[in-house]
Amino acid sequence: MENLEKNFLLAKKQDRKAQKALYEMFSAKMLAMSNSYTNNLHDAEDILINAFMKCFTRLTECRDWKSFPFWLRKIVVNDSISFVRKSRNILYADIEIADDYSEEDIDDRLCEINIEEIFSQMPTGYRLIFNLYVFEEKKHQEIAEILNISEGTSKSQLLGIRFDQYVPKYGKVFKQENNSLFVDDFDRSDLKRNQFNNTYIYMPVDLRFVLNPKYIEYEGVQYLDNRKRQLSLVMGVYGGVRVGSVNYLRYSNENSRRIVERERIMHGVNDFIVGGKFGVSYGSFKVFVQKDFTPVFNESALLKNKYGVQIGIEFVNIIF
Repeated sequence: MENLEKNFLLAKKQDRKAQKALYEMFSAKMLAMSNSYTNNLHDAEDILINAFMKCFTRLTECRDWKSFPFWLRKIVVNDSISFVRKSRNILYADIEIADDYSEEDIDDRLCEINIEEIFSQMPTGYRLIFNLYVFEEKKHQEIAEILNISEGTSKSQLLGIRFDQYVPKYGKVFKQENNSLFVDDFDRSDLKRNQFNNTYIYMPVDLRFVLNPKYIEYEGVQYLDNRKRQLSLVMGVYGGVRVGSVNYLRYSNENSRRIVERERIMHGVNDFIVGGKFGVSYGSFKVFVQKDFTPVFNESALLKNKYGVQIGIEFVNIIF
């Protein structure tokens, strides 16, 4: 960053202009980071001001200008966590959860996913651990020490995001009218593509039965060594909450070669899903079959098949 070294050295000497320059350089990014913990912009602004006051008071503790952004970031993160812990009662659920990923063709759908909305809807405990694990790259043992929780609780808080895509037969499109969702013929020029996308935040709970267990010994006790490849049977259940449903329509006519319409689906889809799955895994590779016990589509959806079996492959997963 331009002039960072110069402003850092002057700010160490309590130069007000240099301090202001550092504030303007980093305040927007640090405010966004604090808000990702508090989920409240006003609280994040208060934390930001206090963090910078602390920063300028203790600036001599920072070794050099190159490490300043990371040092400041640590202050903001720690102050944000302290604020959340003091101001709110946080409930952590002690359950064992394995990460699960759904493989989809995301290119045409990324714009439909409101990540900020999904993130803001996370419970406070989930959001704290998600931030520390994903953005701060903390290990679960470190997270447990920071938040004063068990390491197993930290591991259990990671949620999954599931994307479902439904594509009707060629020449057909999804429509919603009179509080109903149905499939009908497309009658507006040349149809290119129609797809109906559902997005869920969901929590999988998996049981893993290791067929060729490999152990590691620690203080006289043997533990399963998850660092080594092992053949396992995986069975589990999951529950999900719908956070968005969008109907994507792309077509052309005599006036334009590309017309795109996106419509939020309000009818015909259940807000909650529950299901089960079975799979076989070896190392990070897993083949699984899962089925929703609760149909994705409700009685307002005038569709023939409301239940479905999903077959998937995971190439990467994290087992704790």
